[in-house]
Amino acid sequence: MLEEKLGYKFTDSDLLALAITRTAAIEENLAPDLDHKLTFSRLKFLGGHVLGLLISDLLFATELFNSEGKLTVAHSRILSHNGLIVQASQKLA
Repeated sequence: MLEEKLGYKFTDSDLLALAITRTAAIEENLAPDLDHKLTFSRLKFLGGHVLGLLISDLLFATELFNSEGKLTVAHSRILSHNGLIVQASQKLA
């Protein structure tokens, strides 16, 4: 169902399961099949930085934000919790 909504087929279903499983579930052994070395929190850290890099690249490529200050403000707004919620709801609705 998630893959259908996203329009994307994940190649590693174990990694997908880990990505959407909270660390507490792993610690409480509610997800015994998942690798405890990789946790949701670590993937969240990595994903957040990859997303930040992609947003930075897109903003930098536009002529609209021609100063560091404008780039920083736009980057922060897009990556804010509310900014991501708006984008996700529009794409997944």
